[in-house]
Amino acid sequence: DKKADRCSLAAQIILSNIQKQNEQQKIKTYERIKRPISPIRIQSNTFYRPANIKPPITRTKLGYIDDEKSDKLSTQQTIPSLIKQNQKIILQDYQQPFIRPYNLKNDSNSPIIDPNLKSPKSTIQLQDFEGFSILKELIMTERTYKKDLDLVTILFRQFAIKQNCDLNEYPLFEQILYSDQCLLPLHDFHTKFLNELEIRLYKWTDNKNSDYMPSSFVMGDLLSQVESVICYYRFYIQKYEFILNELEQLCKKNKKFETLYKEFELLKVCYLPFTMFLFKPIQRIVHYKTLIERLLVSYGIKHPEYQQLYVLFEKLDSLNDIISDKISLFENKQKILELEKDLVNYTSDKELKRQFIREGSLQKFSRKGYQQRMFFLFDNALLYCAKSSTSSGLQFKIHGEYELKNIQVEDGNAHLSVENSFTIHSLKRSLLLCAVSSQEKNKWLQDLYEAIEKAKSQNENNNSPLINSDCKSNLSTLKSNSSSDNNLDLTHELDDQHQNANVQHRANTTMHVCWHRNTSVSAMDIHKSNVNQLSGYLLRKFKNSNGWQKLWVVFTNFCLFFYKTYQDEYPLASLPLLGYTVTIPNESDNINKEFVFKLQFKNHVYFFRAESQYSFDRWLKVIESAAQNSSMSNMID
Repeated sequence: DKKADRCSLAAQIILSNIQKQNEQQKIKTYERIKRPISPIRIQSNTFYRPANIKPPITRTKLGYIDDEKSDKLSTQQTIPSLIKQNQKIILQDYQQPFIRPYNLKNDSNSPIIDPNLKSPKSTIQLQDFEGFSILKELIMTERTYKKDLDLVTILFRQFAIKQNCDLNEYPLFEQILYSDQCLLPLHDFHTKFLNELEIRLYKWTDNKNSDYMPSSFVMGDLLSQVESVICYYRFYIQKYEFILNELEQLCKKNKKFETLYKEFELLKVCYLPFTMFLFKPIQRIVHYKTLIERLLVSYGIKHPEYQQLYVLFEKLDSLNDIISDKISLFENKQKILELEKDLVNYTSDKELKRQFIREGSLQKFSRKGYQQRMFFLFDNALLYCAKSSTSSGLQFKIHGEYELKNIQVEDGNAHLSVENSFTIHSLKRSLLLCAVSSQEKNKWLQDLYEAIEKAKSQNENNNSPLINSDCKSNLSTLKSNSSSDNNLDLTHELDDQHQNANVQHRANTTMHVCWHRNTSVSAMDIHKSNVNQLSGYLLRKFKNSNGWQKLWVVFTNFCLFFYKTYQDEYPLASLPLLGYTVTIPNESDNINKEFVFKLQFKNHVYFFRAESQYSFDRWLKVIESAAQNSSMSNMID
């Protein structure tokens, strides 16, 4: 009996070690897939994938195999090397992971854990909990996406009718946006799709429903329905640039529509620029692809839904390739239109080919001392602006433009010793500039050096002026719900919005946040924010309060938008994240809760609590994509 007990104990120890090893391998696989995935290409035919990836697999009667030497598969051929926790990630250098079915019998190094190596019960629990979290994220973000579609397809049209304006008079809406090939069928589909997802989620989370156990988190049948609307997404992507151009021209040439457009953006329900809502379908395709990719890794090749989801992934990946070619162009166009609203003497008619690189606030040295100025770096010019004293709200007036091929940059100054400073030397004058930190200075120097070198090598001859003193902004500054660092108490937010009805529209745009927080934003920062979207419930706590408040939170455009519930029509408050640091609470914070992260900017401190480890990791990832100078040294592995 003692010998049998010893054998049984040894067997249990061996089994426990095997389970721990496989759990660690599972965590490593998850760490790989949760890293940012950039849909950007360097060139039209160049992808961010490892150079040694094999050709696509083909299907035979025996299953999926490689076109070349299927018996020599390797994890390194398909999975990028793991990124260390504190490693600085540059999306241009990051290689996009490629998901394909593995033949577990022929590939002992597959990142997908073979369920036979673990007890069936523990495998099901681990896979299905992670899978359930991914599917729940899809449902939470689908709620926000459906509301965004409502705004463009229903609310804007209803508002136009109330203003005695028939949108069918304009070809942009009749023939494209509101046609049967574009947004209307997408809206109809996602309305039904969300309803079915909500029913499935209710059955999963209903404690009284014993038929839906962890092993029955099935979603493949619903997710596969997305295949039926890919043709509409493809049409929309192809027409998106045309849509933005037509909308811009319509606002410039048609006073009636311009008034309608501006008044609609005044509504609290339009918490982003209208053009950003038009961008949401493109963002959603990227998000779908990322979620399905993560789900495939979680499920593994032996999961009954793997092959069904892989077919959907291939179609989404093909559509994502189309987006990859154009997303930089789309984002640049969005930024040019945004600048046109907030710069008094700016016109974009001849400057659409300019590539935006960075915008931000710097201190300019003058005889009167240091003066705060906004700077905008493009691929061929550097603009600097001052706050306009003639316009209502926060707008800027261009004071100077420097062609990059005619300037030089000096780190510091030969005559003055000023911390975090650098000097711009042009043909006629020099500017001594100071950043708020050495990190901020280095960002500007790096972008300036690269842009100047590229501009000089190209030796541009088209020096069309950007400044037109006789031209006023065609789209005047608008107003909407304001954001605040100091006032996020929802009990007072509504009253504040009514009292501040004349405050300038959207104090949470990147330009305004950079001005108030003395920071900057690059085109790559904007891209990372665009591909990271998240929605869900969080508990929020202020630094000097004891209670936690449950809020529906939407992350988009470098900002957290707060609602009481996801059914609310408009956000009650917002928190721009630029300049914030994200950490976990320390002992002095006296937060004795799990899954809590801390946001801080100067003396503004907020605590947020997620519902699970997966949710905690996801919120940290997307917030870190927006917050700068993020200190992750205290993060949990």
